[in-house]
Amino acid sequence: ISSNCWLRVNGQIMSIFSRKLRIIVPRFWEKRVLASQVKDVLRPDKELTFNQLVEKLSPFSISEFTRILAELTTSKVIDQVIRVESPETHSGIRDYDSIDEVPEQIYDNYTGQTIDVTPQNIKVFFRRSPHV
Repeated sequence: ISSNCWLRVNGQIMSIFSRKLRIIVPRFWEKRVLASQVKDVLRPDKELTFNQLVEKLSPFSISEFTRILAELTTSKVIDQVIRVESPETHSGIRDYDSIDEVPEQIYDNYTGQTIDVTPQNIKVFFRRSPHV
C-alpha cells in the first residue's frame, strides 16, 4: 500500500472514530450526571416511584434511565422497595426486597382481612441506600 493510500485510509478511520466519539462521550457524561442526580434526589427516608423520578429528572432516554437505576440498585447505591398496599386505604402493608418474596395473599392490618395480592396493590419505590 502506498503511503498516500495509507494516509487517506487512516484519515477516514480517524474521521469515523471522531464522529463516533462525539456521540459516545456526551452520552457517557450524561449517564454519570443522571446517576448523580438520582443519588441527590433520593434519601434513605424519601422514596420515589419510577414515574416520580422521571418527572423530576427528565432523563434523556427512559431505557437508559432504567439501566442506570438497575446499575445503582445492583451496586447497592439505591434500594428498590416492593410495597404491598392496602386496596382500601392505600397504606403500606409490608415492604419486600424482591418481587419473588411477595406472597399471593397477605393480612391487611388496616381492614382486618386477608387480601389477594394483585398488581394493582403493588408499588415499586426507590430510595437511597442507608449504607451510602
